[in-house]
Amino acid sequence: MNTFTVQYDEENTVYTGTTEKVGLAALQQTVNGAVPEPGTWALMIGGFAGVGAALRRRRRLAPS
Repeated sequence: MNTFTVQYDEENTVYTGTTEKVGLAALQQTVNGAVPEPGTWALMIGGFAGVGAALRRRRRLAPS
């Protein structure tokens, strides 16, 4: 018999046991690109608009 141990760090849980056969299957993981949510886009565009407005106002108030 073979022994095995599985550790799951998030809960600090350890499983141990024995088995005669362990089958391994090929696992495939697909990672999709991150797509920002509409609220994220709105905050980013609003931030750029705010910085642009502050720079524009700063130029108007600067003594010439």
